[in-house]
Amino acid sequence: MKNEIRLYISNLQADAELINRSVRARWGVENSLHWVLDVGFNEDNSRKGTRFAVQNCSLLNRIALNLLKNEKTMVL
Repeated sequence: MKNEIRLYISNLQADAELINRSVRARWGVENSLHWVLDVGFNEDNSRKGTRFAVQNCSLLNRIALNLLKNEKTMVL
């Protein structure tokens, strides 16, 4: 098995297992939620005019995603 060296800036104690779990948890959120929002709703390419428009549309996208995830009557 190949050893890898990764460098992180953090205020966590120098505990490799804790840092590894923290980084993996962060990327788990990124890969599950943000990837779905980007692919499903094309958020990265969206060009809203104001900060409030961006926040409002993002909130609506998250609501829609949660509604879709919880929908049990559809048969695919």
